[in-house]
Amino acid sequence: MVSRLEVILPDYSLPPVPLSMLIAPERAQIARVRLLVDFPAEQIVAIPGIEKPKPDR
Repeated sequence: MVSRLEVILPDYSLPPVPLSMLIAPERAQIARVRLLVDFPAEQIVAIPGIEKPKPDR
């Protein structure tokens, strides 16, 4: 049996919600920590309707 998601309210969307991760600076360059940050970030921006955040100036 194959399950599929079905859009039931195409004109309805929720307001944006910020997502933050706090990482101790001394751990930020550890490979497994970078993967913990980078992988979800790549997956989230691949979702239709999700925009990549603009860098702060």
